[in-house]
Amino acid sequence: MTKPAGSIRRSLRRWKKPVQRRWYIVLTCFLLGILVSFLVSSRTPPQYLAEAVVIVPAVGAGQTPPGSPDAAAKLATNYATLIPLDDAVMSAAATVADVSTEDLRDSLTVASDPGTALIRIDVVSRQAIVAVDSATAVAATVTRAIPPGQIARGSLKLVTVPSEAARMGESSSSSLLIGGLLGLLVGLLAAFALERSDRRIDSVDDLADLLGTPATAWATVTPAEARALAYRWRALSGVPAPEVAVVATAPMSRDDVKALLASLGPDSPGDTPVPAVAATSSSTSTGQDLVRGRAAEDSGDIGVVAVGAPGSGEGAELRAQMSDLVVMVVREGTRVAVVRDNLVRLGEYGVAVVWGLLAPKHLASAAGASTVNLSDRLEPRA
Repeated sequence: MTKPAGSIRRSLRRWKKPVQRRWYIVLTCFLLGILVSFLVSSRTPPQYLAEAVVIVPAVGAGQTPPGSPDAAAKLATNYATLIPLDDAVMSAAATVADVSTEDLRDSLTVASDPGTALIRIDVVSRQAIVAVDSATAVAATVTRAIPPGQIARGSLKLVTVPSEAARMGESSSSSLLIGGLLGLLVGLLAAFALERSDRRIDSVDDLADLLGTPATAWATVTPAEARALAYRWRALSGVPAPEVAVVATAPMSRDDVKALLASLGPDSPGDTPVPAVAATSSSTSTGQDLVRGRAAEDSGDIGVVAVGAPGSGEGAELRAQMSDLVVMVVREGTRVAVVRDNLVRLGEYGVAVVWGLLAPKHLASAAGASTVNLSDRLEPRA
């Protein structure tokens, strides 16, 4: 069952917003990943791998060696363990390859393919020629007519010897790519970890969940929705001509809230205000009392008053306490902790928020021609 398109967009938005806010962390980790991979690859000398292959030949039953294909496979497994431990074999091969016995043993890996009589002799060295010579020397030593040590005469036959060694590990460009991807992953994890410890309001759903009330996205309200919203506030207030107090969160200035409320006015200076919501506000000498606009006073309909932010010294709590209904305006990206502090502050005065408005992050874009004119959407009272 596929998700609705709206649900997918909301999910993408939840992933996008933390990255946009913490982009510097993601970028820093990405660059650090590239830098670390460059330093590691530049300081780590390349290594080369050369491989020789020998086989335990299977002959008829009762003959030597070893008696049957199954016995050959078992003997191959035993030789894979024995060859690196046999001092006589190691000493003879080291002499041929012109390396020390200890170095040869440290760089040597002998393994048998499961279920077969093949034995692979791998040598890793920082020099390609040394890897080739060492693998060839071990293979030649154990396949001699009379091999040294515990290797039975004629029990091993040479299959292939290396002509060149293969470089091990990733190339420098691959290392940088891997380092960058790992750094990017770490950066994304760090960004989301910080988001969880410092949550933000990014969507209407976030705001509604936090407030426990309905919420509306201010920038996307259509004229019909604006009209319905005003009537809904009137119904929630329970009075015929309610005063709606708009409370802002701390990061929003009073001018920001007034700019949002201005979008409730007429579309142009020549328009005649219809009984509706007032957008203007002014302070008395105390800086605490905000009065409603003329449109609301004349109509006796709905008055909207911007009362400031709780705890800002503007008396927002007392002004909201005297209003009929309280709406909280929260700017997109506001910290959850800030909104909670405002709710606690209002709760101390017995004020409950009944609606949330999610304001655009950049309020200047909300004051243009596309803003909602709520006053033009309401019917005059009879």
